[in-house]
Amino acid sequence: MGIALGTLLACFLLIISIFNGNSAVQMNQITNTILGVIASVFCGLGAVLCTSYSKQLNSVGWTSSMILTHRFYGIVLLSFIFTYDILFDYFFDNVLWIVLVTIAGVLIPMYLLQKGIQYCETFLVMMSLCFVPVFTFFFQLFDPRLSWSTTTLIGVILLFLLGVFSIYVEKK
Repeated sequence: MGIALGTLLACFLLIISIFNGNSAVQMNQITNTILGVIASVFCGLGAVLCTSYSKQLNSVGWTSSMILTHRFYGIVLLSFIFTYDILFDYFFDNVLWIVLVTIAGVLIPMYLLQKGIQYCETFLVMMSLCFVPVFTFFFQLFDPRLSWSTTTLIGVILLFLLGVFSIYVEKK
């Protein structure tokens, strides 16, 4: 219970830092910020549900490749709906980058994640994802468009430590 409350408070710290202008990205449009926070919550819930469902499919004999072939229907459909007017021009101008990012940034990580789901407990897989914000934070340091945010660093470290501690408690 304490870990869950701490995680919730760390998330609130990060959300409040966005609205106070203390995050690395300065948001001027409050509507977009609210929509981004809501989308993040739904993405988190979706990740948990997707991981649980993938684990169930694994237990009835589906391979990682079989699961991955059906995983992106909704994302592809939504992406097409929101980009149909610029999709083809953009695609043909950037086809090499799209292929590289698709392979290195989507296919390989998703395959490895699916293998983790197959061989590990769902809880361990979801908690190991607490490493992602740490990497993201430090990769963002190389982006000149973003500014340093101590509040974001504190929030990310709190989420990381709580995630690691929850794995320790679960194993104990």
